[in-house]
Amino acid sequence: MISKLDIWELLSKHNIKSRELADLSTNGKLPFNDIELIFSELEKTTPLNDKKLLDIGCSDFRVSLYALMHGMQVTAIEKDAELSGEVGKIFDEAIGKYPDLKELFNFIPNTNVLDIEWKDYDVVIFYYTEPNYLSSQYVDGTIEVWEKHLGGKIGELKPGAIVIFIFIDARIKRERLISPEDPISVKFPMLKSSLPDIITSNNRYVRIKIMGKA
Repeated sequence: MISKLDIWELLSKHNIKSRELADLSTNGKLPFNDIELIFSELEKTTPLNDKKLLDIGCSDFRVSLYALMHGMQVTAIEKDAELSGEVGKIFDEAIGKYPDLKELFNFIPNTNVLDIEWKDYDVVIFYYTEPNYLSSQYVDGTIEVWEKHLGGKIGELKPGAIVIFIFIDARIKRERLISPEDPISVKFPMLKSSLPDIITSNNRYVRIKIMGKA
């Protein structure tokens, strides 16, 4: 099975850069200490071995690879076509170098989060971005419509499933969903706080919210 050192070496070799994507969202990479904190918190709620994780906006697979290290089954999804091509090389190398991952690790490139079913997953991790474009067949450019469709996907999850929202960089400044006046639990009433919000002390640009499906 892949180790923490293996993950660091693999990602250092490919060194996917943080940048603005074609739809004007940001490809931000979650610091490793934050990833370790997420899995530490998750392990307080449920055994992770054999649980199914959906990693939405997977970037360089750092969360996916940590999940595999914890014995989870992982489906990683990336919507950006250019980034999908880049990170696909990481996926191919990981599967080639660590054959035991082949049955546990699936990558769906160039795919919208709303185009797949969520019902089979135990944990969903979502790098939250609000659309500000008109290209999607599902979104007419308004935040309210986006939230409606996202709420529909959350509604597919089985009771007890966990949703992890990650807000990175500039999104912190405009994150309406986690402000006291407009919390996620109001936007998505089928969710409830499973654990306290995680705001890392050494990185003011990351906020993590872990929610459970009622």
